[in-house]
Amino acid sequence: MSQHRKLSIISETPVSFENKMSNKRKFVETELYLESQEEIKKLKQELKEIQENESQEIKKLKQELQENQEELFFESQRLQELKEIEDEIREEKYKEIINSLQEEIICKNSCIEDLIDRIVCYNAHFGKAFEICQNLYDQEKLYSQVNEVINDFTNESYLFSN
Repeated sequence: MSQHRKLSIISETPVSFENKMSNKRKFVETELYLESQEEIKKLKQELKEIQENESQEIKKLKQELQENQEELFFESQRLQELKEIEDEIREEKYKEIINSLQEEIICKNSCIEDLIDRIVCYNAHFGKAFEICQNLYDQEKLYSQVNEVINDFTNESYLFSN
């Protein structure tokens, strides 16, 4: 082999080696790129599934929330109705109590009027007798006081005479 040819083989060898390496590198890079693209696709698919699941969960939660709000609304209406019924019952009870108290007052007023009528009657019939009795009592009291004074006077005069 000639020198020139040796040089040309030698000079070609690194270039071809570099080309092979470059091709191999490109191949590996391409494979890595494709693998990464597949991974990205998988990740995108997983992300899409997660988003769909979350979207469904959110829809479910919204629906549950709406149902709960409706239940709360109906419960609040029911509570309002119960409160109104309770107020009506309480009002009726108050009216019953007031009516019974008014009836008691009327009954007591009637009894008081009856007693006043009796007192007036007794006073009219027995007033003169009570007046006479009072006068007799006053006279008896005066008589006993006069007797006491007379007795005291006689006792004192008896003491002076001795």
